[in-house]
Amino acid sequence: MTITQMQYFKAVCDYGGVSKAAEAIHVSQPSISIAIRELENEFGVALFRRENKQMLLTDEGVFFYKQAGISLGELESLAIQMTDMGSSNRRISLNMPVLSAAYFFTYLMEGFKFAHSDITFEVKQNNFNKALKMLGSDTSDLAIVVDNGTIPEKFGQLTVLSTEFVYCVSSEHPLAGRDVVGFVDLSNEQLILNQDDSFMTTQVKKRFYELGLVPNILLYAVQLSLIKELLYTKMAGTFLSKELANMIPETVGIPLEHSIYLNYALVWKKDGYMRHGVKKFIEYIKEKCAPPTPSL
Repeated sequence: MTITQMQYFKAVCDYGGVSKAAEAIHVSQPSISIAIRELENEFGVALFRRENKQMLLTDEGVFFYKQAGISLGELESLAIQMTDMGSSNRRISLNMPVLSAAYFFTYLMEGFKFAHSDITFEVKQNNFNKALKMLGSDTSDLAIVVDNGTIPEKFGQLTVLSTEFVYCVSSEHPLAGRDVVGFVDLSNEQLILNQDDSFMTTQVKKRFYELGLVPNILLYAVQLSLIKELLYTKMAGTFLSKELANMIPETVGIPLEHSIYLNYALVWKKDGYMRHGVKKFIEYIKEKCAPPTPSL
């Protein structure tokens, strides 16, 4: 019995006959017929019975079809894994926060790409829930998310950044010279907030509401380029991690009177096959983000 014979047999079952199977998998009909005859001769059983020009599975054929499906699935999975071990398929699918992607690409990925130029990235930008859903369904390898304390145990995680929000405005904004700013000071300021379910937006709104204030929201924006342009007009300010704020020229990040801290974590699915490049990236991040060794 060969893999090819199993594939031909399964195709006949799936497509309902030799001619349709041959057309679907681009193989001649005689090749398929011979493969099935050889299987029947090898096993000493009939896999099909012919009735009214139809090929119907015998009991033995039904049993073999079920087992062949399992075996082919295992073989295909193995083939994918073996191919991935080669240099031709080293790819990492990575989800990043919408606003912070520019910072993390520079901070985390630049050095890795220099050391591993053969590994490529497919970067997507999604919120917390969508990123974890994609990890769980194996449509993404890794994600960088805000660690809000609700990451399920089925995911491994590694803190990549501990930071805090600052209030970011144009360097010519009236508040730009302040050493610190409170939410009472911002009650009449026009604000640009991230998408409504983001960690930043929920935390900022919570602080306003706790003080009995209603934030003056100009708009919700997820594109950093749009936020930059609005900051430059001096119409509004926004809340960003201090690292991201430092990346925007001609702006100032003002510390908050009552700080809002946040941690970003690199997250991956614990169970299942992990790509070669993904392992390399996690090892790199562990080393890069490890706390410094105290000097004696």
